[in-house]
Amino acid sequence: MVLVKNDNRRHTAPPKRFDFSYERLSPTVTELSCEVDGVFPLPTLFLYQSSGRELAARALGASPSVAQTDGAYQVRLTHVVESRTLEAGLGHIFECVLSIPETNFKRQRRLEFEPGKTLAFKDAR
Repeated sequence: MVLVKNDNRRHTAPPKRFDFSYERLSPTVTELSCEVDGVFPLPTLFLYQSSGRELAARALGASPSVAQTDGAYQVRLTHVVESRTLEAGLGHIFECVLSIPETNFKRQRRLEFEPGKTLAFKDAR
């Protein structure tokens, strides 16, 4: 996608790719990775965590890495989860929320995690 800089009209491009994945770094450490590619303007990405006991999700503090190619953005947000910090026996939900400023565009991806078990993916649109 190439955007003309002298054009005064507001251009938006939904992401070509939006993934939320994980990588086990050790038996007790997992890295969550939320990535979006080919989007304009610069989107916002937030990671949230909740458990079976919590009524509301809490935001996880993380700074995204941002790259720009041909006017479109690639943004990656990561967070490391240590199993010992999670309450055993409860399901924990991690959610990545993507939005494009000044538009109604919003997408979500969700991972469900229980310490000692595998992660399950859910696409929450």
